[in-house]
Amino acid sequence: MTDESITADANQELILSWTDNSGQGNADAADKLIVVVYAPTLKLYQQFDPAGLRSNASTSINLPAYYSGVEVQVWATFVTADENLAATSSYLGAVTVS
Repeated sequence: MTDESITADANQELILSWTDNSGQGNADAADKLIVVVYAPTLKLYQQFDPAGLRSNASTSINLPAYYSGVEVQVWATFVTADENLAATSSYLGAVTVS
């Protein structure tokens, strides 16, 4: 991922954005986004597969209500549409869910 960012929005929603770099190396517009959210204090994680496509350049992740006020760690990666190749995952950072 390049130029990625994550922000917390109302109602336990996380907004992820990135630069669509389709055509660069093996990057393709149809690559699937996989997102992992981990809440250390709850000792819970959730995986979103797929959470969107590379060409979308942004997506929203909805978390359960009990995540409200909890800090989460977020990672993301892309895999090819046929799931034969995967990019190195990126740590997007920590954010407190609102």
